[in-house]
Amino acid sequence: MIVGTTSDGEHLFWDEEGEGSGEYWSNFLDHRREPNVRYSIDIEGRKASLSAIVPIKAGEELFLDYKEYHPDNWAPD
Repeated sequence: MIVGTTSDGEHLFWDEEGEGSGEYWSNFLDHRREPNVRYSIDIEGRKASLSAIVPIKAGEELFLDYKEYHPDNWAPD
């Protein structure tokens, strides 16, 4: 998922591993227009966090709204 753009116009991605890698943890977060989590980046502090924005039950899938982060992100209508 694209989370921003550098001053040179290059895309910034939130997951440094390739999509085929078992370490590609964003495989576990799908798109939904009504998300239940939000991804935040603190560039200065070099930290990232994933936070619930509504109550989530044990075993419930986690969803982000991909378009919230960058208009180039693929997301179904």
